Formats: sequence, structure tokens, C-alpha cells
Amino acid sequence: MVSDLLPLEDGLKYRYDFQAAHGQVEKRDAVLSESDGVWTDVRHLHMRDAIDRLMGDFNGFLKEHGGFSARCAPSLWSARRPIILTLPIRLSEPAPSHSTT
Repeated sequence: MVSDLLPLEDGLKYRYDFQAAHGQVEKRDAVLSESDGVWTDVRHLHMRDAIDRLMGDFNGFLKEHGGFSARCAPSLWSARRPIILTLPIRLSEPAPSHSTT
């Protein structure tokens, strides 16, 4: 499913924009591989389950690192808003029933 949402190169790498601390936007590459624990944890999950797991992990991180949460959390969420808005609309529509009756 990740290949439906991200433009992957060689099936494992994608390029994204990253806003550095000084405000400049940089291009970065991310590689989805066996050495990436987050990727290996969520790659076979249904999208809803993957989102729930990632949100839970992120919220747990914020609880453990209170100073980080107060300084950075609002900007992190606002930075993700455009990404979420570009997801295909079909993801928000109910899945069709696959009944055999």
C-alpha cells in the first residue's frame, strides 16, 4: 500500500522536503529497509492500524519528552496537515462489502 501513497524509487526509497531548524527547505531521501524498525513494525498493517500505532508511539514519545512536546508538537502537526490532505479521497470512503451471500 505504501507504493500507492508515495512515489518510490527502486521500490524502497522516496524523496521528501524537510524544513530545517533555520527555516530552509531541504530535499532528503528515506530508505525503507529491514534496518528501519518503524517500517518493519507497520509495513504489513492495515492503514488504520498503522496510523493508530504511529500515533500511539508519537504520543508516548511526547509524554516521555515533555520539553520537546511544549516546544515542537504544534509545528509538527501543522507540518503534517498538507500531507494528510493530499491522500487520495478513496481512503476516507467506506470499503465495499465483500460478502459472498
